[in-house]
Amino acid sequence: MHKKEKRCLVVGDAMVGKTTLIKTLLGIPTSERYESTVFLDFYKGRVKVPRTRESAISDVVRLPVENDDQIIIVCYSATDRESYINARTFWLPLIKKNHKRNPILIVATNTESIDSTDSEHVESKDGLSTAKLFNVQSFCEFSKTNSPDITGILDFITMSFCYNHDKQKICQR
Repeated sequence: MHKKEKRCLVVGDAMVGKTTLIKTLLGIPTSERYESTVFLDFYKGRVKVPRTRESAISDVVRLPVENDDQIIIVCYSATDRESYINARTFWLPLIKKNHKRNPILIVATNTESIDSTDSEHVESKDGLSTAKLFNVQSFCEFSKTNSPDITGILDFITMSFCYNHDKQKICQR
């Protein structure tokens, strides 16, 4: 890895919107139909953004990545409570155990489709409480149609490399 190159590891259950998040952040058009992705590696301005599925996570988290050049983004779908539960019970404990010093961002995806009357949908307060429970640096919501959401995520990534990783920031619409 080049000295000025930064990495973002994006993890979460299948079909939560990891690829859509990455493509939107990089300004790449997204598709409405689901495409299963094992790994993407985009280069733009010397920023490397790998993405992995649950089946590949064991290989990734065992890498010696305790360095300041990696941010971990844990995604769950705001319209799928099971993905949120998996973020709390699998992804975050695994990441916190194996990447103690890396900054972590929790992202709730698909927020444009939230229906407050649907018990399967996850509210913002749940994401915020999870961020506090796991003492992660930030929680953001992501809607591919809402540019402030994108800005909040990009701000976190930028700030993580500019400031001490122990400072906590909570961003929300």
